[in-house]
Amino acid sequence: MRATLVTRIDEWTLGVLPRFNQQIPTGQAHVPDMVAAMNSMLTDMPSADTFSLLQKKQLLVLLGIWGSSAVRHSQERSPYLRDNDPSEILRNISVGGRPVTLKSYFRQLADSSATGHPYRDAYASLVRWGTPASAAFWNGEKLVELPSVFPGGPARTYTDDPGEHLILELFKRAETLERAANLVVEPLWAGSEKCSSREAQERLFIATNMLLGVHRLFLDFPQGDARGKLTVDHFVDVFRQYAVHWEIGDVPPSGPQDVEFVSRDLMSGFGTDSYRRHVWRIFPGLLAEERDRLRNAMDRPSLPELLMTEAGVTGEQLTAASTAELSEMVRTFPSFASLFYFLNAGARLSAIHLAIAKKYLFKEIRARQRRLAEDSAVVPNDAGITGLEEKKLDELHRARHQHFLRTLSRISHADLQELSRVRPVRQLTSQQARDLLGLGQGPDEHRFGAVVGESGRSVARHL
Repeated sequence: MRATLVTRIDEWTLGVLPRFNQQIPTGQAHVPDMVAAMNSMLTDMPSADTFSLLQKKQLLVLLGIWGSSAVRHSQERSPYLRDNDPSEILRNISVGGRPVTLKSYFRQLADSSATGHPYRDAYASLVRWGTPASAAFWNGEKLVELPSVFPGGPARTYTDDPGEHLILELFKRAETLERAANLVVEPLWAGSEKCSSREAQERLFIATNMLLGVHRLFLDFPQGDARGKLTVDHFVDVFRQYAVHWEIGDVPPSGPQDVEFVSRDLMSGFGTDSYRRHVWRIFPGLLAEERDRLRNAMDRPSLPELLMTEAGVTGEQLTAASTAELSEMVRTFPSFASLFYFLNAGARLSAIHLAIAKKYLFKEIRARQRRLAEDSAVVPNDAGITGLEEKKLDELHRARHQHFLRTLSRISHADLQELSRVRPVRQLTSQQARDLLGLGQGPDEHRFGAVVGESGRSVARHL
């Protein structure tokens, strides 16, 4: 019976809720009609703790979308609610025919799931759990898989617009490749096992290609696919507007809550006080295990620091070294070059992230301001969901380019490759990125460059 109830709610979320979300803003449907339909769907719901863990996760995805849909339309109808009683509407949605509100029931689901899920929709449930499964491969071997909590079908969205499917899939696929990169490099960062110089280079080589795959996904994203594409207007005026607050000061879902991206930043040495404040700010929107991972990451020395300690080199010495001295260091410790390529790939990924943010948000808002168009959105468009303004994002981007090993750029590309015996690829094709996700014929090391004499297969086999 419980499985049937979850299936019924899922089908309603896929088929009926998008119509309400499309029609309410245009006056073709009304909030009380949506609330009445939700109440009817939830009449037979049993206690939250009677569901299996999988069913609880499914309900957290679905009812999170329900909650933000209702709150968005309620705040648009009554703007004063945003700063006074954001989730008033959720008190009108009851569960199980009992005096249990949707908001209270959601909290019970989150607590009984033991995942540490926030008491509202979250990045983990909306993106990781609610979109199709995704996996990362190297030389035909699976490195990691991020499953869906649903057996099949599309991403669960607010309006079923093609752009919403595309951006949620983008986040999931990017996180998958980033997870693979982090997993491959983790033994080097943790120092949990002694890796030879060649194995370290292999690991960093594979991880660098994973980041280049993410870069390609973001580069291709604006073009969309056969289903359509995400328009700027839909992103600003529709999709973002579901990132409403359920409580004043809570943390709605947002791309910057991709814990793999944040973890890589900390691994790469991007742990300034300002950045750590950002990380602490997003903590309430994460799962318990994600918070634990980031706490641990913030307490560890970065990967560049570990490598420099191993080589007996300080940051000051790197900065002051001549080109000849840098070359000798790379000859002795070729992993420096591999890490340099990895950090550069992360900086380039930061650049495309920033370009997408500017295209879909900041440039559009400036254009509207020039037209003197009033921004009356329930989710203000002057900053990202996590509160990062464009100026701050620019600063973060510049800082990622000023990484520990940037001085190696003084060595010519040809010399660096000869010294390290690594043939890097600066940019992947669209098909190569799909290959990494298992969506093509399978990656071939010659198409991705190589660590000379090694294919990376031995590393992949041990993951």
